[in-house]
Amino acid sequence: MATLLTADPNIPEFLAQTNAAATAGHISGGVRYSECNSISGEVPGLTDSFGAALWTIDFLFVNAFNQSGGVAFTSGGSGAGNYTPLVDDLTNVTGIGPDFYGLYAYKLISKGGTLMTTQESPVSSTLSAYVIEQPDGSTDAILSNKDPNNTVTVAVTPQGSISQATSLLLTAPSLTSTTGFTLGGSPINIDGSWTPTSNPAVPIVDNAALLVIPPGSAQIVHMQ
Repeated sequence: MATLLTADPNIPEFLAQTNAAATAGHISGGVRYSECNSISGEVPGLTDSFGAALWTIDFLFVNAFNQSGGVAFTSGGSGAGNYTPLVDDLTNVTGIGPDFYGLYAYKLISKGGTLMTTQESPVSSTLSAYVIEQPDGSTDAILSNKDPNNTVTVAVTPQGSISQATSLLLTAPSLTSTTGFTLGGSPINIDGSWTPTSNPAVPIVDNAALLVIPPGSAQIVHMQ
């Protein structure tokens, strides 16, 4: 799990090269990458565990930073195992994998805004942060604490002033848990429906939202 959640410098380098080639070749819309997943094939206890959700968030944003045209994850099917975002029997969805939680969290804040670069201070190999300025003037951020043991406290300061902030926590009992995933206090249902039961207000001090991110979790904050 620690290896999976350690940033791989080869991924952004590869994306930068291939997307630059697409631009030079006048391919509109950028490169779309298919058959993506945290691991090539199924590794029980890794590909089906919660850490894969946090890997997915980082993977999607490194694609966004490099102007990728799209990302398609490996599909399921009968006998495919539990390494896909959706587990199915070729007829019905039978399970929601951790990758899907990462995809869903990304979807909640990627609403056509401007992706801002961020700097972590102090720099941490287990903390990632992504900020999006939305068209309506609000700001969304998602921060991922990949440390399995330590809580992280972070102050997020948007470019504009804010008067209120709320958060959604993406979590599970541990990074290696294969069950018990929740987003905003609730699981995502088999039919794709989801209703958060926990969307608490976040303290604001000196125009910064103060987040307390538990070990092995991600937190979405909406500031306006």
